[in-house]
Amino acid sequence: MLGQVLTQLGEEKADATFLTAAVAAFQSEQQVVSREDDADGWAETQNSVAMTLKCLGVLQNDHDRLLQARAAALLALEVAPNEETYKHTLEQIDMAISNAKSRAADHLT
Repeated sequence: MLGQVLTQLGEEKADATFLTAAVAAFQSEQQVVSREDDADGWAETQNSVAMTLKCLGVLQNDHDRLLQARAAALLALEVAPNEETYKHTLEQIDMAISNAKSRAADHLT
């Protein structure tokens, strides 16, 4: 819950501090409820981590954050490979990575 509120604030205000705090909140939540204890809940939280890292990566133009987001999305999909929401998250992240690569290439020309 806290992670979601912080993510929303970070998106609305384009504020990396809120987004970074959101990632930490989600990760803390995952330490309380493990993948083994609640696979579906863990995957949902992992998907939230992925989306928040994507927002942070786009905001900061940080390719490494986008790759972390992709890794997080893939972990969620490991648990629930048929979950459309998680597939959509991965598609959004891949698009953000592609856009970042295009911007970087534009700067070189």
